[in-house]
Amino acid sequence: MEQSKKIFTLELHFKPNRLKDNFTDIPLIALDKNSSNAFLVLDQESSLLGKGFARILISNKNIKTLKIYENHSIPTEVWNNKEILNNISFFNLDSLRMDTNSIPIVHEYQRINENYQITKSRLDSLSSVMSVKEYEIRNILLNTIKTKINIIASEISNFKREHEYLLKETMNQIKENNISEALSSSYKHNDIFEHFIDQTIGNFLDVYREIYHTCKEVIDKYYSSSDYLGRAHLESLIKRFELLRKMHKTSREMVKRTLFLKDIESEISILKKTRSEVYKTAQKRIKNIISWYKKAIKLQRNKALYFQKNSLQYRYLAKQIAVKKYIIKTLNNDRRGIKYLTESNFDELKTYLDSRMSLFIANNLSNTTISQHKFSIKKINEIIKKEFYLDLNQYVETSLSNESMYHEEIKSLQNKKRRVKHKKMNVFGIENFDEEINNLKTEIDLSSAKIEWKKEIDRSEYKNTILNNTMLNNNCNQIFKTHQNLLYVNMQWAIKFDEYIEKMNKNNKFETDALHQIRESTYDLNEIYSSINFMFDYLELLRYLIFDKFDLSVKNIKHIDLFARLIEILNSVSFSTASLTKPITNISPISRLKMGLLSELMNGAKTLFVADDITNNEYRLKNEFLRINKEFCMKSNITYTFITNNKDLILDNDFENLFVFYDNKLIEYGKTKDLFKQPLHPVFRRWLDNIPFKEQSREDIENYAFSDLFEFSNDHFIVAPNSIIKRLSADELHQIQPMIETQEQELTTINDLESYTDSTDTMIVNLDVTDLNEIDMDTQNITKEFMIYNENLDTSSIEINLTENEDAY
Repeated sequence: MEQSKKIFTLELHFKPNRLKDNFTDIPLIALDKNSSNAFLVLDQESSLLGKGFARILISNKNIKTLKIYENHSIPTEVWNNKEILNNISFFNLDSLRMDTNSIPIVHEYQRINENYQITKSRLDSLSSVMSVKEYEIRNILLNTIKTKINIIASEISNFKREHEYLLKETMNQIKENNISEALSSSYKHNDIFEHFIDQTIGNFLDVYREIYHTCKEVIDKYYSSSDYLGRAHLESLIKRFELLRKMHKTSREMVKRTLFLKDIESEISILKKTRSEVYKTAQKRIKNIISWYKKAIKLQRNKALYFQKNSLQYRYLAKQIAVKKYIIKTLNNDRRGIKYLTESNFDELKTYLDSRMSLFIANNLSNTTISQHKFSIKKINEIIKKEFYLDLNQYVETSLSNESMYHEEIKSLQNKKRRVKHKKMNVFGIENFDEEINNLKTEIDLSSAKIEWKKEIDRSEYKNTILNNTMLNNNCNQIFKTHQNLLYVNMQWAIKFDEYIEKMNKNNKFETDALHQIRESTYDLNEIYSSINFMFDYLELLRYLIFDKFDLSVKNIKHIDLFARLIEILNSVSFSTASLTKPITNISPISRLKMGLLSELMNGAKTLFVADDITNNEYRLKNEFLRINKEFCMKSNITYTFITNNKDLILDNDFENLFVFYDNKLIEYGKTKDLFKQPLHPVFRRWLDNIPFKEQSREDIENYAFSDLFEFSNDHFIVAPNSIIKRLSADELHQIQPMIETQEQELTTINDLESYTDSTDTMIVNLDVTDLNEIDMDTQNITKEFMIYNENLDTSSIEINLTENEDAY
């Protein structure tokens, strides 16, 4: 079975609340690649709901790691907080409660623009296609805008005239103290403005949608088009021509050998580059592991400030910090020896270091070793120096083996190259390829001329087309100039209304309210008109590409791609053009959520967090959204996580993994079906049984500083202080979930419990309640003393208790 690949981890998050009477504590969250996950928050007052987890993602009070998988290559491990956030999307279902006055198309454009990123491959692909298909694309742009541009020019000209007239009329009526008439003029102005916005945005969108669909067809058919095939054929002819020229100067055998040697050199070069890449990756990973321990020390120092210096919690953190410092020192000393470890080797190394640290603290730094009354960092450091042993020899040997593999392979190829190079060839003369070379040269010239001839014809025809559409160019220019003038006029009139109304003293409440209503209406219209500025900017870009210069700069290609993504999202939710200019409430909630989700994922992120809106009780709406989200994420290979307090939403949508939180702390996690079937943590069990929670004492809260990840069964963890884990008796554990999947097996084995001395112990525990008198005993294999002892036993039953290991503190 293939091991799951981690894509995102968050570790050691700790943050006291404002009153410092409680804290948020998340020791570990690890998400697998392409998995579906749910965060179940048991208490509604938790700060993890809503935008709470987004704040944790942004925070520097934790360690975050993101792995980026590209083309099945070695994943890139990202530690930089800013870079991680650029590769993560967070979507909140409370986006349904956005401002009802906003225009949907403006809101989505702004959201896409905020999240917009373009990959180099997409940039190069668009640049290549648009360069080859220049005149075809320019003709498409020209013919498409021609259908609507005269209408848009007429509408904006008429609107400008009526707009300025009504502004002047409203101002004059205010000056003449005709407040009622001024209010009526303001209403009329609003109606005219709303009609203009509807018509203009509608016409713009009709043009831009048509451009999108037509140009998409051109791009989709590019690699099967005559333009592309003609250029590919020409490149093939040129390569063959160069090869024949070499063969003509030497011989066929010589060229063959030259090509063969080039292949060997290429293989050697690839191996050297791979070896170099492995080395660089290893150096980066070593640096990352050391940085992890350094950051962990910094976080735990801050965490220690929350507790009293004489407390067990403070001492426990001090021990961890001291051991981590020693690990950093050891890694720095052995850095050269592990310079060729692979990604999986480093994962094993990190697990080994953490397990060694935990066992050493529990055994060698226990309270039986260090007296509570004589606790000192100096004594801890002395014990660590004398007794803490890290065996990195196996990793050094693995590194040497990896390096040797590359070295031997390169050496073998170099020897092969040397043998071929010095081998004598049976050459009886140089072959004559004159005729074939001449034929190829002629074919290359013809193919090249054909491409240039077609391009020249396209250029000549397009030049005539431009000359015949001078009026269209003028109209486009006029639209943009009128728009710029309207922006200026609106700003000036807003200032005039503001200044004049502020000077007026009205005792009449109706008149005072009316004046303020007129002023607010003017502000709103200006704001809405300014918000559609991007529509006119895009028209100006198209005009420039059509009539002036087909400039394929990175800035222009990004602008084109940004608008293409907007149209793509609008098409995916099948909105009518009219609905995009009306208040957002006119669009169905599920369509608004879908549109918002697609906008958030436009940055190409492969990890998505979705926060539930707990104030919204529309269960069917949320289920439909989660279904759409699941389909989209599965199709796009996106790891997604849903954060909610509703267990029914989790169960109905088949999330693979579940993380349970209570009091801003992670308390249990594992496979969703296992957690709901056999919950471990008492708080989670009470919540499932609808039993009210007991209020936690200060001591209970502080004991979470000792929380450990206790793996109860395969991939099922409870995160709790020892005081909680110890209450899970053997009988309880057996009742909750058998430690072994098969019911027939009677013994539970905990394998590979490694001690600090590098030995391996195996503990076998019989969890069955058994009468010792019923056990058949071979008296030859036991001592007489044990038989006597056995007879005196109270044979009722045996109960195994997991006692609290205070020495672990």
